[in-house]
Amino acid sequence: MTKKKIVSTQGNTKKRLGISSESYGAFNKSKKHTPVIIKKSEEQVHRIKEKIKQSILFRELNGENLAIVINAMKEEVFQPESVVIKAGEEGNSMYFVETGNLTCVKNRKNEKGEEETVLLRAYVEGDSFGELALLYNTKRMATIRAETKSILWALDRETFHFIFKKLNIDKENKYVGFLKDISLFQNLNLTQLKQISDTLKDERVPAESIIIKIGETGDDFYILESGQANATIFDKETNSYKILKTYEPGDYFGELALIRSKPRAANIVAITDCVLLKLDRASFKRLLGPLEHLLEKNSDFYYKYYDDRKA
Repeated sequence: MTKKKIVSTQGNTKKRLGISSESYGAFNKSKKHTPVIIKKSEEQVHRIKEKIKQSILFRELNGENLAIVINAMKEEVFQPESVVIKAGEEGNSMYFVETGNLTCVKNRKNEKGEEETVLLRAYVEGDSFGELALLYNTKRMATIRAETKSILWALDRETFHFIFKKLNIDKENKYVGFLKDISLFQNLNLTQLKQISDTLKDERVPAESIIIKIGETGDDFYILESGQANATIFDKETNSYKILKTYEPGDYFGELALIRSKPRAANIVAITDCVLLKLDRASFKRLLGPLEHLLEKNSDFYYKYYDDRKA
């Protein structure tokens, strides 16, 4: 008898996907793209836009790029118990869920060597799936089936790769231009700037969020793309937090803990909603190692306050 058990729920729906230009294999080669246009009513276009806004992969789409994706999407209706994606098959589309409930399952052997069906997660309105096989040119890793009547919007492989390659190029151009205006990077050549821009991960934080907490281990370097943030430290004399510095777009922070392998020397708190560009420790050392002499310039300023606080 086939068994079923729950391994995980929808807690991973907001997980960020790290995507680089190497992810596309043969599809990364330049070739002319012929847009797919499937006619839709205004009401259908509106419905698709609402679903795309909920997608981590596509929420930044606008203008021409958004139109390309919407035009290419095909409405598909699945009845209860229908299989949308089958494990082991080639992936030719990804899907957005407009309505319905679907489950993602995978067969595997348990500790006793018995075959069992494991429920990995459920998909509901606003979710999307099927992108991994397209991103990494792999076969489907699991089976997804409809539990109720489900209306999905399918995006074909070629449009998916075209739009993501285009987004990667747009992102690179945007970040290279942004980095060139930051004094720290002004002596780097175009190749070096492209290497950094390809590695940056964007992170959005709401106002009043603690981005960095004093005393913690530092694993990331940040550049502020938009918004404002304060560097603060608790002042024993006034029994309140003292603002050491206010960060504006183009400013960076988090470098000192990585250079000196010391705990964070100050809190960094978002004043407004912020967009951060982030490098992890390994990328920081690999790409910014030659700039350490410039990055050290703020170290004595911050660690003076940190050491005084511990005294």
